[in-house]
Amino acid sequence: MKFSKQFITGGLLFCLLALAVPYAAGQETLILTNGEWPPYYGEKLPHYGFDSHIVTEAFALAGIKVEYRFFPWVRALKMSEEGNYDGGVGWGNGAEFHKYHYVSEATSEYEYVFFYHRDRPFEWESFADIKGLKVGLTRGYDYPSRIRRMAESGEFKADRVSKDELNFRKLLIGRIDVFPNDRLAGILQMQQIFTSEEKEQIMYHRRPIEKKTLHLILSKKSKRNEEWMNLFNKGLKMLKEKGRYDEIMQAAVKGEYNPE
Repeated sequence: MKFSKQFITGGLLFCLLALAVPYAAGQETLILTNGEWPPYYGEKLPHYGFDSHIVTEAFALAGIKVEYRFFPWVRALKMSEEGNYDGGVGWGNGAEFHKYHYVSEATSEYEYVFFYHRDRPFEWESFADIKGLKVGLTRGYDYPSRIRRMAESGEFKADRVSKDELNFRKLLIGRIDVFPNDRLAGILQMQQIFTSEEKEQIMYHRRPIEKKTLHLILSKKSKRNEEWMNLFNKGLKMLKEKGRYDEIMQAAVKGEYNPE
């Protein structure tokens, strides 16, 4: 009988995960911090958002159950760093995360774009085009490194608030010039907070600022988390090989993780 390479690889991975399940104490439960960023994350979203759903199902393949606790993003990261919880979802892959955490393979990808007001046209070819502007930023977010550096050096005026919705409202009334945000999340946020007339006034520039990846992080305060991370990465690989990962992503594009 002839077996495909994909069948053999998937079978070996399944065996490895199956062997690891008893070590995971049958139905081990990890408690992870989470936050509000629909449709990626949200306490009231289906499966707590599509990226949370990916994390949950990847862990499930290793016999590990996941529970989420929702906090403002800054607090969520701090509580994970201090080991108050096992880790968290929704973070980047920079050195600042590796310092206190084990960091997973990418769970999904997102795209930053500049949102701006229709009556105040905005074009950009390089970051020099935002010098001197008033730029809305949301506290706790992992912005592209160039934007972080420009904000720190004062090359543009950074107007920081606690929620994306506040930046959109400031953009609407002209209190900021541009607002960098994820394209998919930004469109959904505007649908939730603006009337149809207001929403038509806000545009986004189709030239992306940067594409970034999202990751699971597990605190280094617990030595067992290194093993849980290895199991998660194997589960994530299997999720993709089974085609289940693509199913979740396609559902997200269709809006199936949007708030009801």
